Order: sequence, then structure tokens, then C-alpha cells
Amino acid sequence: AALGEMGGNKEELYVPMPRNSLGFIIGKGGVAISAIEAECHVRMSAMRDNNPPGVQINGPPAGCEKAKGLLLERLGEWQSNGPPEQRSGPAHRREDHAGGMGGLIGGARG
Repeated sequence: AALGEMGGNKEELYVPMPRNSLGFIIGKGGVAISAIEAECHVRMSAMRDNNPPGVQINGPPAGCEKAKGLLLERLGEWQSNGPPEQRSGPAHRREDHAGGMGGLIGGARG
């Protein structure tokens, strides 16, 4: 059933999260947050500029509680892996991007 058809018993939850975790929480192209929305029949919005930053959840109370639990699980995964800048492995995207920009700027000068 669509959200509007669920009898009007709606809840709004706010789940504070570290700003730098929100990219992981949302997932590439919004895939992770969309999957939680579909599973729990809720709408979610990342609130990066709020103080504290977090995720707003709207929908039926049971769906909101379930979505909050799933968000907190993802936050736990993010925390156990550490923020991206502290992970070991292949070169970080930021460095690759900066290197690419440097190459463009250097080429323009030469």
C-alpha cells in the first residue's frame, strides 16, 4: 500500500548521525536508503546541514522503528570499518580526483 493509504497513523523520527557517515548510510546513488524505504514503507531524507546531522524518517510508527534499527545497523558497520580516510587499501578517491585536477591545471599552464 502507498504511504497515503496507511490509515493516517504517521510518525516522524530523527536519527542523528555523524555527517561523514551519511554517504555510507545512503549508499551509492541512494541504493541503501532506498532499500530501507521500500522494506519499511517509509520516506527518509538525509539532513546534512542540521545540527546534529542525521536522517529524517516519516511513515507508519512500526516502519519508522524498523527503519531506525536498520539505519543504526548501517551506522555500526560504518563505525566498525572506520571513516574512509582511516581505511587502508586502494588510493582514496579524493587523492585521485585532486591528482587529476592537478594534471589538468598543469596541462593548461604548459
